[in-house]
This record gives sequence, C-alpha cells and structure tokens, in this order.
Amino acid sequence: ALERQTATAEILKVISSSPTDVQPVFEAIVRTCQRLFGGRAVVIAGKRPPLLRKHAHPPVFRNQADGD
Repeated sequence: ALERQTATAEILKVISSSPTDVQPVFEAIVRTCQRLFGGRAVVIAGKRPPLLRKHAHPPVFRNQADGD
C-alpha cells in the first residue's frame, strides 16, 4: 500500500508542476509502473485519429517501440 501511495504522490507532484504539458506526466507514469512492476516494458498510447500515438515508453525500449 505504501508503494502505491508513494507512486501516486510522485505522479500528482509532476501533474501539479506541469499543468499544461502532459508529456512529463506520461513519462512519470511509465517510470512509476516500471518500478512497481519490476522493470517490465511499459508503453502508454492514445488514439488520436487516424493514427495511434505513443505518449511515453521507457528509454531502454524506445528504438524497439518506434520500430527502428
């Protein structure tokens, strides 16, 4: 429970420090998920017609996620 509370607090801190730019928020969510889920690959994507747009993914997987 403490880990989840800490993760939530970290993400809320990023949200409050970046009210108009969502990218840092998505990146904080990815970092937090990696920590909570043991470093597994995490990708956040949103549907923005007509293409699927990636918002954030861990740097280690960036080339693979982009298809490079």
